[in-house]
Amino acid sequence: MLRKRRRYRQGGASTHQVRSSESAQETASSVTPKSRTWREAIHDFMARFALMTGHKEMPILEEEIPPEPPAPDATWPHHKITFSTKMKLREMTGIAVRNGILNILTLTLYRFWARTRVRHYLWSRIKVLDDSVEYTGTSLELFLGFVVILLILVIPLVGASLWMRLFVEPDSPFTIPYGIAVYLGFAFLYGAAKYRTHRYRLSRTLWRGVRMGLKGSWISYAIRTLLFIYLTFATLLWAYPLQRFVLMRQIMSSTTIGDRRFHFDGDPTELYTSYAVAWFMSLIGLIIGGIMGLRFVTDVLGNSSAFQWTAFDASILNLSTDEFAFILVSTLVFYAIAGIVLSITMACYRAKELRYFAECTRLDGLRFTFRAGGWSVMYLNLINTLILIFTFGFGLPITQMRTFRYWFTRIRAEGEIDLDGIAQSDAPYPWAGEGLAEFFDIGAV
Repeated sequence: MLRKRRRYRQGGASTHQVRSSESAQETASSVTPKSRTWREAIHDFMARFALMTGHKEMPILEEEIPPEPPAPDATWPHHKITFSTKMKLREMTGIAVRNGILNILTLTLYRFWARTRVRHYLWSRIKVLDDSVEYTGTSLELFLGFVVILLILVIPLVGASLWMRLFVEPDSPFTIPYGIAVYLGFAFLYGAAKYRTHRYRLSRTLWRGVRMGLKGSWISYAIRTLLFIYLTFATLLWAYPLQRFVLMRQIMSSTTIGDRRFHFDGDPTELYTSYAVAWFMSLIGLIIGGIMGLRFVTDVLGNSSAFQWTAFDASILNLSTDEFAFILVSTLVFYAIAGIVLSITMACYRAKELRYFAECTRLDGLRFTFRAGGWSVMYLNLINTLILIFTFGFGLPITQMRTFRYWFTRIRAEGEIDLDGIAQSDAPYPWAGEGLAEFFDIGAV
């Protein structure tokens, strides 16, 4: 049985330590401002923010907490878990063409059956210790999930929006509270959609007849997602690594295979060195992109014969022709340069994140590793983007296949685990598919 307890975490300690409030205050007071390192400063920030995320003295939620990870038994066999894939471009291209034609003929209604077909193919081509993974979800479950969300969420939201637009004056005292409620509600529902999507997909994933699952509270995850969305923007994206770590820890610590539960232990400050480089390089890229865009437009507009804007009447925007040309071209140059810099810097951070998250994960005595570099992540994203652009989105299954192949050819696991002793899972088994994820267009598959 899983035990329930309130979680008290000291922000300046490691993720598995529990300290009292008094000892935490003594530790914080013993560090003088001059002697604090950047890691300690981040820890202090995390400790302060923990009051809002439920990781320190004020537990905002009762949630299901897994037992401490068991120590490896000496009698357990040592395993080197190998992952392999046998996905072929020719086969996936055929699936993508067929799905695209049927989506056009059915006005996208076939997308539930198309998505299920892609998942069956991808799951069945993944092998763990030479045994294939199986996907048992159905297209009817996805369709029912969509219908439920359409009836209980989309239609009421559209109705409320029309009512506010038709019967409520713009200067009404209800306008601002309504807008705030909508933004908060969308952020909350976005977190709920991500968690419930993971739960559905894992519950339909089998290996050697053993089902995976996701326990824990989706409400807790949705609240943390809501808080982190606004915190990340309020800190100019500096809370992004902390957001990624905390939410990944909740997902992985609630994931099960059979009756075994994964554990996720680490320190989010390990991500900040790579992220700081990416953040500052991105800032430099934005500045350079802006300067070059302004310089380019200035040089071009200095020659009146360079552009002939007769095909567009800029007066509809209350702009002169030169003003419109300035805004358009400078924007294109700015985004082109900024996009190149961002893709490079964030690819390096993403590679670090993938490696570190794998190192933080364990299952009984198994430890995971992931081989990823910035260039490989950037190449994967670049080719996937070009495929989507040149196929007008119909090549999405091909990009999903490339992403799966990237993951499962680079992950490894080694350690002690009793695979034969794994019993069937008792994790929740949703009756319908990820309708909320359909609404937010969430998920790689």
